[in-house]
Amino acid sequence: MTQSQDSVNDIIQYCHFKGLKNELVNFCDQILNLINDIIGQNSSYNSEQVELLINNFGGMLQTVIVRIEQQFMSPDLIQKLFSTLTNLCNHDSCRQGVLFILNGILNTVNQEQCIDLSDTVLNIIDTTVHNKAINGGEYPFDSSSKRLATGLIQDLATAIDKHVSVHLQKITNLLFTILGDNDIGTDVKITAIIAIGDICLVTELSFQPFLE
Repeated sequence: MTQSQDSVNDIIQYCHFKGLKNELVNFCDQILNLINDIIGQNSSYNSEQVELLINNFGGMLQTVIVRIEQQFMSPDLIQKLFSTLTNLCNHDSCRQGVLFILNGILNTVNQEQCIDLSDTVLNIIDTTVHNKAINGGEYPFDSSSKRLATGLIQDLATAIDKHVSVHLQKITNLLFTILGDNDIGTDVKITAIIAIGDICLVTELSFQPFLE
């Protein structure tokens, strides 16, 4: 699986984009179909296989989404992405895949669509940072998931620009939780500090009261 993902990433990275546009759109659609089959009711995969496949396909899909670019994302493909993302959010073990896909979406779709997605993104970040499972219990999300989730704060701020101001209270609470939790690794905290810098840039004086 890792070799396959590396091969796809190499093709996307080094091939001429115009010649790949239709192929990438079709490939994105095929990955979404595979993901929905893997997590569907009739899936033949066990939980460990589902986690491995979804998290790898999520990383692959992130690369494809970003490379397709906004102007080539049809409304149907975007809707299918959002629908698949909603289904994946019901599987805690697939969180890394969700985070990868969200990164791709926030760096690709237009600002209005990112604004509509803001509450979902912040909820996923919050549950990941606080180890909250979908069923209300606890789930031990690993450091990589927490780092990816924290990075989404930066992605969201960049994507929706000054509109992030309405979420500053929740974002500030998340960032200070990350920075103050001794069980959260240094790599995650560095990502949080970078996010603070980006938020300061896009919100200017609006963020100052939250830092006092």
